Amino acid sequence: MYDKVRRYIDRFDMIRQSERVVAGISGGADSVCLLFMLKRFLYEQSGEDYCSRLTAIHVHHGIRGEEARRDLEFVKRLCEREGIELVLRYYDVPGYSGEHRISCEEAGRLLRYQAMGELAAERGNNTKIAVAHNSNDNAETVLHNLSRGTGLKGLGGIAPLNRNIIRPLLCLERKEIEKYLADNEISYITDSTNLETEYTRNRIRLHVLSVMQQEINPKCVEHISSASENVREAEAFLEKITNQMYEKVIYTDNNYICIRKEELYPMDIYIKKRILRQAVGRIAGGLKDITRTHIEDVLALMKGEPGKYIHLPGGIIVRNDYNCLIFENKEPDNERDKQVYAHSKTMICNPGIYRLEGYGYCFEVSEIFLDSGDETVNFLKKCIKNQENLYTKCFDYDKMKFAVQLRYRMSGDYLTIDSRLSHKKLKSYFVDKKIPQTERGRIPLLADGNHIIWVVGGRISEEYKITESTRHILKIERKDII
Repeated sequence: MYDKVRRYIDRFDMIRQSERVVAGISGGADSVCLLFMLKRFLYEQSGEDYCSRLTAIHVHHGIRGEEARRDLEFVKRLCEREGIELVLRYYDVPGYSGEHRISCEEAGRLLRYQAMGELAAERGNNTKIAVAHNSNDNAETVLHNLSRGTGLKGLGGIAPLNRNIIRPLLCLERKEIEKYLADNEISYITDSTNLETEYTRNRIRLHVLSVMQQEINPKCVEHISSASENVREAEAFLEKITNQMYEKVIYTDNNYICIRKEELYPMDIYIKKRILRQAVGRIAGGLKDITRTHIEDVLALMKGEPGKYIHLPGGIIVRNDYNCLIFENKEPDNERDKQVYAHSKTMICNPGIYRLEGYGYCFEVSEIFLDSGDETVNFLKKCIKNQENLYTKCFDYDKMKFAVQLRYRMSGDYLTIDSRLSHKKLKSYFVDKKIPQTERGRIPLLADGNHIIWVVGGRISEEYKITESTRHILKIERKDII
């Protein structure tokens, strides 16, 4: 049986020559078997030096009274006998459970991983955490996830390798482990809670999986584990494809993610859903409480009217804009950003370099005075021709009535849109240009009162354009901040 475990460790490259291992040991059959497998594997790698690479950790949960003390003493004797370093950790699991409003089962699991993670960090970056899950545990997990509702990831069950957590016994069934221990006269202890039906996993183990083995197929654990491995491989491939597609269709800001609808539309429906789910997960920092129905709602929103939006769990808002879907995280910091964009303004008084709070560029402002003559006419013709440059503009300074400002939008802003000096509200301009709502308040403006001289990166107002009769020019150029 050891050869089977060794091949499994090698297959997933679980333990490299220089790495240390922290092993969670409860005293049960699985963890005792794990300890002996690791000891032999590390001995084959390092000889007697294996002792410096293997540390056992036992967590006392503060429950089960005398039985828990029995477990602790058993693990202490086992590690002393085998010459393996043991670290003990004590936690008040019931107290943690009550404080965080989770079950004792979940609290115990979280605290075990916390203890192992802390010890691994103490031992150094090249330390792996070994836990004793077997293929029965994997089959129970798949059935549990399936019964609660899950996607491919949940059907993939327990991964053999997850960052620095390894599961060398995942290739073994529980009966193989118990036979190995019996054949080698290795003792272990049994946790009485494993026989209770209070916990969901125990009910699956005792009343579902056991019936499947006895009455449907004795090899059902093997088959479920094999299927879950196939699903994990498929999920890994699909995750790679999703990430590639995701990067093609999104652009981001600190507070939102935009998905370009034009590029998302032709994709397969399954990839679409994965991309949408990934966008939600990234903006929310996780997918807690996000279900298939929420993703279907986002899909329906995308096909609907621009301007509509929906709320998702975790304070997420998804907006359907003209060209994109916008995912926003409505955190308190956003309110601070709103204040920045609503109130930031800079007066343009003299030539120089100006900055606008919240904007990642600066503006270089200069004044040009012209005389009459052929050189002036040629210069003006050149300026008029260069007005197509998005980020360098020249304006007739004499036409400006108030103190010129660099700022963001305000109520009442408008542009002059034609030679007849017709006005258009700035909001209407943004709508016509299909500028997403989340971006409108972040676009810098050069303003003369409420009259917008220049939408930076966009059009300028007809009223301020230079002509051949212009003699006083305001030139403004956007530049990188040095």
